[in-house]
Amino acid sequence: MSQIEFAALIGKRQTMISRLENPAYVGWSLSTMLEVARKLNVAVFVRFVDVPTFLKLSDDMSADALHPRSFDESQMDDLVKDEEEEFLARSKVSFEWTNDNRSRKTRFEENKRFEEMAA
Repeated sequence: MSQIEFAALIGKRQTMISRLENPAYVGWSLSTMLEVARKLNVAVFVRFVDVPTFLKLSDDMSADALHPRSFDESQMDDLVKDEEEEFLARSKVSFEWTNDNRSRKTRFEENKRFEEMAA
């Protein structure tokens, strides 16, 4: 895609795209990245990490990594559904664990009372 085509896609002038593509340009801001991401319907992910983690995360220069797909609402629906199912499964395990521990505690207290009565 040419700079002119990309500029038209995100609603900017070609000269701005030229600046953004220049490795010596230091005017990138989070605001600019968010604006471009919004126009491309993709996300911006920013976080502080140590250098080894940065090197590991930035090592992927594949076409998929360099050209993220636009947001697809059906994918988001699937993701939310998966998250809900995972949450419910974790909640059930937590509930079962709590009930199991409560049963153990009850049995322990009953055994303790029985031992006290027997003494």
